[in-house]
Amino acid sequence: MSNEIPLPPKELQSTSGPFVENEYISHGIKQANSLIKHGIVRSNYNVLDVGCGNGRVARHLIELIDQASGTYQGIDISPENIDWAKENISSVAAHFFFRTIEPGGKFPYADSSFDSSFARSLYTHLDSETTRL
Repeated sequence: MSNEIPLPPKELQSTSGPFVENEYISHGIKQANSLIKHGIVRSNYNVLDVGCGNGRVARHLIELIDQASGTYQGIDISPENIDWAKENISSVAAHFFFRTIEPGGKFPYADSSFDSSFARSLYTHLDSETTRL
C-alpha cells in the first residue's frame, strides 16, 4: 500500500532532514523497521508520532497497524506537511490521522491516549532556545 502513496514534493521531503536524492524512502523504511523491532509499534497499538512531518515513517506502517484495533496519530507544527499527509496518506488509510499543533501549545490529547509514542529526529529540528528548556 505504501507504494500507492506518491512522494512528497522535494521541498517537503527536505523538511524530514537533509535532502539526499532517493534516500527519502529508504530512511523511512529503516526508521519504521526500527520502531517495529523494538516493539514501539505493533498491529493493535494506538501510536503517536511527535514531529511526524509529511509521514515519511507513517507510510511504512500502514500495513502493520490494524484498522480494526489500532491507530496512528501524527502531529507536527508544519501545516504544509500535515496537509500533504492528510491528502495522501489518510486518504488511503482511514485509521491514520494527522494534526497541526502550535509550537509551545497545549498537548492536544488526554493522558494515556496512546500505547506508545515516538519522536524520531525531533530534537534536530528544534532551535537552540527550545532545546535549552
